[in-house]
Amino acid sequence: MYLIVLFVFSTVVSFAQSSQFLITGNYEAEPLKLFIEEVERKYEVEFFYDDNAINNILVTAEFNKTPLKECLEFIFDEKLMNFYVSGNSQFIIYPRIALKSLFLAKDAQNEEVII
Repeated sequence: MYLIVLFVFSTVVSFAQSSQFLITGNYEAEPLKLFIEEVERKYEVEFFYDDNAINNILVTAEFNKTPLKECLEFIFDEKLMNFYVSGNSQFIIYPRIALKSLFLAKDAQNEEVII
């Protein structure tokens, strides 16, 4: 019984460790596409995105053992893009939608909510 518990625990720990992709690098106005290609080469991850949607996004940051999810959150901060992690290693990048564009009437303050 002890051996089974130990095996299950070690499997869970190794799975959790494999899900943590730590990024280290200094990026100065590097196109997002190149950043993604580098990450895909170094780690067992896949990105799915529309080339046209990410064409104008540049990465300017210094990451030091930063989890990939945090890197993407930083890169997409204040941009009209977002991402979703499917499973453990598939990253789907998609455009955010401005709710104002979904409705004909504008609210009283003319504010835009982005999801």
